[in-house]
Amino acid sequence: MDRRNRNDAWTRLRQQVGLLLALLVLAPLSAGAAIFSVNTTDDDADANAGDGFCSTGTLIVPVGGGLAWECTLRAAIEEANASAGFDEIRFTDNLPTVAGIVEIIPATQLPWIYDPVRIDGYSHPDYDGSSPTARPVINLLGSSVATASVAGLTLLPGADGSQIQGLAIAEWTGAGILISPFFSPAPGNIRIEGNHIGVWRGVFYRGNDGDGIHVVGSNGNTIGTNCTAFVGCPGRGNLIATNGRHGVFLDGTSSSNTVAGNFIGTDRYGNSTFVPFGGSTPNAEWGVFVGPDADDNVIGDYGGIFVPPSNSTGVASGNVISGNQSGGVRIEGEFNRVFANRIGTNDAGTGALANQGPGVVVFGDDTTIGNVGLGSNVISGNTSTGVVFETPSGFTPVRVRVQGNRIGVDATGSSPLGNGGSGISLWGNDHEILDNVIGGNAFVGISDSSYSNETLRNYIGTNASGADLGNTLSGISLSGGNVQIGTAGNGNVIGFNDRGITIGGSSYDITVQGNWIGTNASGADLGNVNEGIYASGAEYVIGGSGGTSNGLGNVIGHNGGVGIEARGFVPTIQGNWVGTNASGDDLGNSFEGIYAEPSSGGPPSSIGAYASDGDATVAAKGNVIAHNALEGLVLDGVQDVALRGNRMWNNGGIALDLGDNFETDNDPSDFDGGANNLQNFPEIDTVHTYWNDVSGALHVRYRVDALPAAGVQYPLSVDFYLHDPWLSPGDQARAFVASDTYVAAEAGNFKDVVLLPMPGSIAPNVHGFEFGGLRATATDADGNTSELSRENIPVPEPGMPLLLAAGGAGFALLGRRGRRA
Repeated sequence: MDRRNRNDAWTRLRQQVGLLLALLVLAPLSAGAAIFSVNTTDDDADANAGDGFCSTGTLIVPVGGGLAWECTLRAAIEEANASAGFDEIRFTDNLPTVAGIVEIIPATQLPWIYDPVRIDGYSHPDYDGSSPTARPVINLLGSSVATASVAGLTLLPGADGSQIQGLAIAEWTGAGILISPFFSPAPGNIRIEGNHIGVWRGVFYRGNDGDGIHVVGSNGNTIGTNCTAFVGCPGRGNLIATNGRHGVFLDGTSSSNTVAGNFIGTDRYGNSTFVPFGGSTPNAEWGVFVGPDADDNVIGDYGGIFVPPSNSTGVASGNVISGNQSGGVRIEGEFNRVFANRIGTNDAGTGALANQGPGVVVFGDDTTIGNVGLGSNVISGNTSTGVVFETPSGFTPVRVRVQGNRIGVDATGSSPLGNGGSGISLWGNDHEILDNVIGGNAFVGISDSSYSNETLRNYIGTNASGADLGNTLSGISLSGGNVQIGTAGNGNVIGFNDRGITIGGSSYDITVQGNWIGTNASGADLGNVNEGIYASGAEYVIGGSGGTSNGLGNVIGHNGGVGIEARGFVPTIQGNWVGTNASGDDLGNSFEGIYAEPSSGGPPSSIGAYASDGDATVAAKGNVIAHNALEGLVLDGVQDVALRGNRMWNNGGIALDLGDNFETDNDPSDFDGGANNLQNFPEIDTVHTYWNDVSGALHVRYRVDALPAAGVQYPLSVDFYLHDPWLSPGDQARAFVASDTYVAAEAGNFKDVVLLPMPGSIAPNVHGFEFGGLRATATDADGNTSELSRENIPVPEPGMPLLLAAGGAGFALLGRRGRRA
């Protein structure tokens, strides 16, 4: 052997000894729970899974030099599965990088995870932990896997409590991450945070073919952050985009899961649906899909606070769910909640990033969308309706609450950011629509085709500051039944829409109470373009008995059409302020105060009190109709509509018009027909009509020229009103005084009656006791009310005894002095 050969042999021996020493140094001291550090992007399996040592059996020279046993991600998962207890997989700083990114590209499916483990992409030293929108350094790509439906990471029974964080997972033929039962109860309490799922290197379109995250029958998982009251929101949100199906799919019996603080369908800043390289970022179907058996999950922050995922503190709660192809969120299970999200907008809630469909679709019972205050969702800018309650075959959702949201407007509720359909579209029953700002939508604010619902305390077409956020069509459109729109003290403010409320022809048993329509509590001009209320349904109630004193009445003013246009079947319109408010302010509507042409048949309708009501009830049920540009109240083409107790003044036309043809004179014995059979009005004898200053009574002589032979149904209820010349020149009815019963035996004959005015019906004004005269109507037993009597009957001014009898100054004359310009 020559010297050179001897030197080579010696060199080989030294290398072998060095390798042996390295093996001794690198061997683990003990088995069991451990930290496994991935130091290569290769894909070999572990040489001896279960020995507690991550090694493929190959020594490598990592980036930076030295020797190490090769630990692949595949080998680390195999060892973690074989090691009982919670293990951790980290990534070293000597992994090879491309443009600062580590790419791990397995050739085949990675091992399923069935023991608790944390796969920690944050552990790589190049990960920017100070940035809430940092891109992951560790990119796990499935581009070399040819088998169909292979998930990037699969967690099976036994993996409870695992954590997947700080990874980019893209280009897999199945879901990015799959949590599955696989013939046993699925693992739960898994945290998935800070990952980019479907996006590679933070900017490239590399969607997974299936869902971004697919959870099957698993409970208690957190996808993103988990906010706790007074504690904060630990963790980071995920970016979930460009996937072939849903962003997040809660499938099977998955329950008690939280999806919060994520960007779903946008870029990693939540400000665009376009990434610089590779295309747009939306998921191909829904941003979040909650399946039919998935109950009691939270999409957003259950604690009710939105801190944007891009907030510089890294703290996050609600999701940004925008740009997705089918829509934002679809809920099919029960008892699910959607809080504090941006759905269809950017991170700030100031610009549209439209989901290409509805913002939220609800199939499931007992769903809650939003909460008062900071739990509000912004559901705006979507190409279809903001919130849709759907009706799959044989099923409709029940007991859904939509509360405290901004729908069709920006996050501040002050600027329109409309959805391409309606704000809310309702089916099903027993729903509550509460405390929302709903405006700017291309169709109606709320379209309600369902049953037994309440809509309370919303701003529709405006906000609390009176901004113009009008919906293109009606503020509320109704075609269902047994629906309550407002109650006393819980009314909606409805302004700047085409119509305020439309009660459609197929609707029935609708109650509209306590709302501000075309105005608000301060009397501001929020007028809807056309009618305040257009009603053609059946058995609807607008207002209520005592409405002007107990809050059941609506204030309807400043509208560009009629205040209330009443059609349909058996309407009841009582106790409303139409063209004015309790202060008498001029809120006049641009046409009639009330125009009524309801359908004939059925029980009598009522605009004011019914034929059979006594004095106190007549006063309580009457509407106040003032300052409107045309007539106060028009009834056209129908009979049996009682019009009692309405107080009307300062309208541009006559107070009460039968037939929409201005005044109609009496005919002999009342044989004519038309609206309310053109019931003859009372004739008052001027000479024998006066006040009694001692008793405070009003002495009236009157007659009604209407014979039973003409078809007039007796008895008649004759109502008397005072006209105030300072407020309402012409044929008006300023204050209801009292009523009298006129029987068939008295038909056509004068009758003397002594009336004690209703308490509080008369009071002084700045001009003293000055009344322009007495007016009267006659209503037959079928509810046919006449126009007001024609004569301007002067009534001497009452003295102090009358004032006391009438209730003193307890009733202030309604309205401001003078006429509207």
